[in-house]
Order: sequence, then C-alpha cells, then structure tokens
Amino acid sequence: MNPRKISTLLVMSALASLTPLMASADVVPEEPEEAADETADAETARRARVYARFEGGTVTVGEIEDAINAQSPFMRERFRERSALVELAQSLVRARLLAQEAERRGIDERAVVSQRVKQGMVQLLLQQRFPEDEGRAAVTDADVRAYYDAHSSEFGRPEMVRAAHIRLANREDADAILEEVRAADVAEFRELARRHSLDAATKLSGGDLRFFTRDGRPAGARTEDDPVNEEIVQVAFSLEELGQVSDPVEIRDGFHLVKLTGRRAERLTPFDRAEAGIRSRLWRERRQEAIEEFVNSLREATPPEINRERMLAIELETDEVSADISGAETTMAPSAMEAPAEE
Repeated sequence: MNPRKISTLLVMSALASLTPLMASADVVPEEPEEAADETADAETARRARVYARFEGGTVTVGEIEDAINAQSPFMRERFRERSALVELAQSLVRARLLAQEAERRGIDERAVVSQRVKQGMVQLLLQQRFPEDEGRAAVTDADVRAYYDAHSSEFGRPEMVRAAHIRLANREDADAILEEVRAADVAEFRELARRHSLDAATKLSGGDLRFFTRDGRPAGARTEDDPVNEEIVQVAFSLEELGQVSDPVEIRDGFHLVKLTGRRAERLTPFDRAEAGIRSRLWRERRQEAIEEFVNSLREATPPEINRERMLAIELETDEVSADISGAETTMAPSAMEAPAEE
C-alpha cells in the first residue's frame, strides 16, 4: 500500500485531536525550490515545491495545503498563525516517516489497515461531496428563526414549584398536626413527615416532591416517570409564600398537608444565544438527509445482492452475563438469532 495513503490517515487523525506533533530532529525542512518540470504551469509548480525531503519521499506545499483544506472553515482559521502552520507541516513529515516504517514492516498488508484506508476514503468523499462551509451557508436566518419559533419548549424552562407533603388517613389526623406542621421549620417538617406520613414513596425523604411543572412532571423526569398527583400540583401552585402550608386536602388516598418549599420562574433562552446551536443542528440534519439520498442513489445504480438467510450462520462470542439481580445467568446462543424479515 502506498505510504502516502497511510500517512494521510495518520495526519487526519492528528488534526482531529489537535495533538501537537513534531517532526524527528533528523528531518530538517529545506528552503522551497522550483519543481523540476519547467513546463508546468505556475500553480502546479507552486504546489510541487518541496517543504521537506527525506530518504524515500518528500512533503510538498500542495500536500500541506490539502491537509489544511480538508478541515472545517473554523479549524482552517488557526493555520493563519505561522506556528500552527509549521506544526502541521512537521506533523505531515512525522506521519510520512511512520508510514514508511509501517510499510517496511509489512503492516500495510494487514486487513485492518485496508479497512481503515477505506474508512478514510469514505470520510474524504463525504467531506468533498457535502462540504461544511457550503452546507452551513445554505441554512438561512429565516430557517433558524422558524425552528426557534416552532420549538420554543426546547429553549425554555417552564414555571416550576417545589413542595413537600404529609399524607394522613383522615381529616381528624390532619387537623391534629396542622398547627405543628405550619409552625415547623424545614428540618422539623421533615421529621413530622417521617413520623406521620402514610406515603411510603416520600416519607423517608421528609415528604419532598422536588420541583415539578404545572402538568406534574418532575424536573429532569423521564417519559416513564409518574407525574405528581394533579390535585397536589394544583394546591402547590396556589400557595403564594414560600413555607406556606395548605389546609388539609382530600385526595383519593387520604388527606394531605402540602408545603411550598421552592419556586422557579419561567425562563426562555434568547434567540441570539440559541441561534448558533440551531444553525448547526439544521445543517447536520440536512447533511444527513443528503447523505442518505446519495447512498440510495448508489444503491439504485448498483443494487447490492443480499442473502438474508445467511445471517443465521453468524456466531456471536459472548460471556455469561447476569440476567437479573437475583443471580440467574444466561448465555446468548447463536441459534437464537432469526433471519430478518424481508422488506
């Protein structure tokens, strides 16, 4: 395999992480020299000028330019600094030397190298076919504003309150401790909840229901999480002062004393702060859609032959894993795989 291919992949990885790469002390950059071919046009001659020469190869001005231009517009800006440009050029030399040594040792013949070269080719193809600067420019200010207006919930936080409660069996029990609960500070309320509340889910945490919205969704709740009881929500939002305790409220499972412990006002991220993120999101989504269309066109041009039944022959190497916390163990068997249904 051509060491220039291998070195290109190494350089692309180095640029992605921006890890400082310095050339071997044995490699000294030469002054730029005119290409041997005097008949070449000026541009070709300029790109052919040699930045560094070493045994078995060179690094040219054109190769340095190509490495820079393969980066995003944002990344390219850093190479206006001479120190960054020198660092990049030296990294190309370093990568070329490593690639030559890898080839000498026969590493270039390994399947994993061929696979990574193909992956690198795919990345370069997509970068050339769907350049970032053109894609971002295609996202208009009107597109960004329309997304912001249509997805306001993504850029704001609704009004929320925090409450704690004590559930009792009947009105008499609630009335009996009402004055004590209203006079209690935070620590004392928690102790009263632990002592009197019949709600097993919250009594150990002092009756705390944490922050929740008007629809009862707790802050950071997952879809499967249960909301706070809607009647408790209504009572909590009706309380005006922090520390205020409601009258006993009858709900299907008993009588509740609800205390307001926190309040968060509605908050909305301004458009100017959300704009850059929206533009990037729209660009990524459109780029992915364009890539899928491109791949589909390739499929139509050269339809692949798929033998789905042969997936049954795939064997998976798995270790025994615990099926549940009780200690039961199971192992995935190859025979458990089923051939995918035909589309």
